[in-house]
Amino acid sequence: MVSVLMSTYNRKDLLPEAIESVLNQSYTDFEFIIIDDGSTDGSEKVIRSYKDERIRYIRMPDNYYYCYSANYGIQKCSGKYVAIINSDDQWKKDKLEKQVAFMESHAEYGACFTEVRLIDDGGNPAEEAFCIRLDSQEAYLRYFFRHKNMLCHPSALLRRTILDKVGGFNLMYGQLADFDLWIRIVTETPIYVLPEKLTLFRWHEDGQGQVSSVTREHVAQNYNEQLFVRRDLVERLSDEQFLRTFREDFRNPLSASHEELEFEKAFLMIDYSGEAASMKLMGMQKLDLLLRKPGAADLLREHFQMKLQDVYRMNQEWMYLAPDVLSKLGELKIVNADLENHRKVLAQERGRLTEAQSLAERLEQEKEILYQKREKLLQEKELLVQINAQQEKKLQRANEKIADLEARAAKAEAEIRVYADSTSWRITAPFRKIMEKVKRNG
Repeated sequence: MVSVLMSTYNRKDLLPEAIESVLNQSYTDFEFIIIDDGSTDGSEKVIRSYKDERIRYIRMPDNYYYCYSANYGIQKCSGKYVAIINSDDQWKKDKLEKQVAFMESHAEYGACFTEVRLIDDGGNPAEEAFCIRLDSQEAYLRYFFRHKNMLCHPSALLRRTILDKVGGFNLMYGQLADFDLWIRIVTETPIYVLPEKLTLFRWHEDGQGQVSSVTREHVAQNYNEQLFVRRDLVERLSDEQFLRTFREDFRNPLSASHEELEFEKAFLMIDYSGEAASMKLMGMQKLDLLLRKPGAADLLREHFQMKLQDVYRMNQEWMYLAPDVLSKLGELKIVNADLENHRKVLAQERGRLTEAQSLAERLEQEKEILYQKREKLLQEKELLVQINAQQEKKLQRANEKIADLEARAAKAEAEIRVYADSTSWRITAPFRKIMEKVKRNG
């Protein structure tokens, strides 16, 4: 059985589409747990209007935020698998069926995701996203460290045993709780992304009410959480996992002992060059702790050819963003988000223009085909007119010939009547009768 988990807060208008996309699944062996995180917009009435016995409605006494309410919902799940859906997103009809089939036939995988189709506020298709698929745990961990999350939250189907092992959402993270959970899952087990767009993920154009909406506060929060999540990704890895995942980034390719690998972890964070530039601070903090241990400075010199003076020089660089810089970064991200939204609108308009041009081309082609058919019909009509004229001439000649024959026949009949009325014909009549009688008797 699958436990479908939805946590919602003030999504009254979008709830019906999300709920019905679950209830209409071709796979029917599921329970549907809906956590109402203190909604004040009438969401409860919408949810209670559905009488499906698979729905289990739980209302929180206050708004506890997503991570808390989702973790509470996970505790109530009793299925072999846990599927997560947001209250403003939708599933294709066969999503659960295909994911469960894959997981049942691939016991080695701990989670299954799908590719995603973005939809706008009106439910119309937008851009594609979350379509990156990798082939190993190590590849996913490297991507997560160097780039960003590329797994879509409402597409997830998680094996309950793995979820119990790694734990639920980290309450510390308001922006990247799902990213942190995926990293913990991938650290423990392989994952798979079905190459089908079975999840419709809603992107709100104004960003209002969306956890990932771009505001100055969210930019700062996201930036800070990026540091913590990446630090934990590195620190969580065993020596063997770290070797398999990041050997290509080692300062010394021969690093193998636990102490050497601990230094490599520090250097990996120090050398980080992605968006979270302050990762260097995380690495320097780890280097600080390592250098407090006996023999660490000697290991640094002998194995990594680094002196303490090299460490001091690294410490002379800025490793964090000042508040004003972070504020400017927030403003830049807001501008970039606006530009991205405009780009999406332009892309949609360009798509519509392309469709219109294609339609115009098809109409022009159809017009040409109709013109050619018209020309052919006119030619056939002209041919029929010619044939009809020829037939009329033949008919006229035939009528003239018939009239001539009728005239000749009438003339012959008149001549016969004249001959029959003649004297000689009457005188010889008795002899003709005798001759006819002789012929009959003979």
